[in-house]
Amino acid sequence: MDLNTLAQPLRDRLFDNGTKHTDVFSITESTSSVSLEFYSVKADSDSAIKNGAAFTAYTLVDGTGVLTPTSAFANGDKIEVIYQYYKYTDSQLLSYIKKSVQYITGLDSDTNILTVSGDTLTSDTTSTFTGGVQDLLISQAQLLLMKDQFIFDAQSAVSFKDGELSVNKATKTDAQERALGMLEKEVKKMRDDYIVSHCVGKAIIDGLSG
Repeated sequence: MDLNTLAQPLRDRLFDNGTKHTDVFSITESTSSVSLEFYSVKADSDSAIKNGAAFTAYTLVDGTGVLTPTSAFANGDKIEVIYQYYKYTDSQLLSYIKKSVQYITGLDSDTNILTVSGDTLTSDTTSTFTGGVQDLLISQAQLLLMKDQFIFDAQSAVSFKDGELSVNKATKTDAQERALGMLEKEVKKMRDDYIVSHCVGKAIIDGLSG
């Protein structure tokens, strides 16, 4: 199974299907390219305006956010680029999907060994993977990613007093913690169901979900 096929379902779970943004460039000297603020650009979501008119004579590399005009921009040009960007790149999502494989490899029977080679997941007993296995991989990847995001946000959350005003910036992480707890329960149930259907009689060490 090509693990890249799980990237979009994972992106859907994360509600990361594109955030609209506009970059404005005031050119002060001739230049052959400009770099967008966000480089993980959603494919075919971009459009541009040059000096007040629609502009299409350019190429944009979605993975780098580098926009290159057919002819160099000149001093005095004003360029607006409207596009949608992803919070997570395809490679980041794929990385978490690959990490999730190790959390289910040990759950299967000793005769069904899951192996990742490049971006491909293989098994020594089957060439196909059921929707249940795919859902478990996606949910485990989502859990791992949310845990990392939660740690980052928790480190950024502070509570302080500004004169008579109490300011609490931890509200978002409190909500994330509740969502994380619910997802952990969901993934644990999926893992338990997987164990029952694949590993009857095999001892499983708890805590594989992270």
